[in-house]
Amino acid sequence: MRFLIIITIFLLNLSIAKEYDCLNRGSLTIEYCDNDFDLLADPPINPNDWINPEILIFTYVESERAPDYKSTFIPFVEHLESCLQHRVAFHPVTNNRAAIYAMKNNRAHIAGFSTGSTVFAVNQSGVIPFATRSYTDSSYDNKLFVITNRNSPYTKLSDLKDKIIAHTDKYSFTGHLAAFLLFPPEKLIPDRDYKIIFSGSHEQSILGVDRGVYDAATISSKIFSRMIFNHEVKYQNFRVIFQSTSFNSDAFSYAHNLNPALKNDIKRCFFNYDFSQNIQMKSSGSQAFIPIEYKKDWADIIQATQYSEK
Repeated sequence: MRFLIIITIFLLNLSIAKEYDCLNRGSLTIEYCDNDFDLLADPPINPNDWINPEILIFTYVESERAPDYKSTFIPFVEHLESCLQHRVAFHPVTNNRAAIYAMKNNRAHIAGFSTGSTVFAVNQSGVIPFATRSYTDSSYDNKLFVITNRNSPYTKLSDLKDKIIAHTDKYSFTGHLAAFLLFPPEKLIPDRDYKIIFSGSHEQSILGVDRGVYDAATISSKIFSRMIFNHEVKYQNFRVIFQSTSFNSDAFSYAHNLNPALKNDIKRCFFNYDFSQNIQMKSSGSQAFIPIEYKKDWADIIQATQYSEK
């Protein structure tokens, strides 16, 4: 009898494995499959596993100032509700880890992630990035800046060997990951040639350099510009000794297991959103949502993430 039970369980597990055969997982966690090799989680095979939430929860995190985002996104949330004919609510989160957890556990269904955290969100919570923001002015492009205090002797990256450099957190592209891709050609190896201290945010890194706590910091140019514009710091107190080319600053994503019809409607409503001049000013010059292809558009960011994990 015991033998028959064991055989029955084995055959049942075999049939389940066959039905949900995962030929490729790549960097995705065990819950997700990538059988089409686009680096993204495949939707559930069984329509019974698709979700169609009564209230769509939207969240966004770029840095640690979550309260700023709610007022910025209220007009857009209202647009989504009207366009989708579906209830939508904005749910603020305090950090990338919380946003990734919310998407993984169906506590949020649409999320905007910063450049680097998008890769972690894709791999850990199966999100599908589909849009980013374009800008009216190239000055809003996001770059990696390495800043030092104006009174310091440091004028180039190689001056920072054996020094203390503030990185933000492991999810940030401009604040951490990009250094592993961009610094070695400049003869500076992160975490070998200098000491990394995680400040917790771009804002704290910038303030730390201003106050002489850190020798230098790797930061987002966009957040640096915002702090200067808001008179939180003075540009003349800093020296920018390195800057990268421009990168996408964020990626808007939906949960991989949303009803396909709802996914299509979400994309339609994102791409037909009219950014008024007032909204552009509140959201760093955003002009429109434009489509992205994660595998192609995030290739450098994915590569930097892999370098940092070696």
